[in-house]
Amino acid sequence: MIKATDYRYGNYVILTDFVTGDSYPYQFDFSDLHELESFPDENEDRYAPMPLTPDVLTKFQFSGDRYEHPFWGLDVLPAEGIVYNFPLEVTDTEIAWNFTFCGTPYRKVFKYVHELQNLMLDLCGVELQIRD
Repeated sequence: MIKATDYRYGNYVILTDFVTGDSYPYQFDFSDLHELESFPDENEDRYAPMPLTPDVLTKFQFSGDRYEHPFWGLDVLPAEGIVYNFPLEVTDTEIAWNFTFCGTPYRKVFKYVHELQNLMLDLCGVELQIRD
């Protein structure tokens, strides 16, 4: 089970309907956060993290068109008007962000959509939205 503190308003998760048993992508909102915090045992199987896949990346408008394989990217334009180029390494086995801080290289592997969404919001001030 994912803890409520791992999610933010606007994160995409997999929601299981208690009545039908069907599971589907769902955008987390304030009432869900309250429900998950207030009744964690009752909601243990209701909310699941959405796996991050290349297909999901395309729905967030990431593309490999302007990048050399295996990199995909997204140009982010937050309200401040600064353009961020956000490249990810996309392979058959993982999706990762490679960066250097104070001369030391780091690698963050993303398993779930909410992890990427939260990082993009923290770094760029942009909430990733699924586009059909």
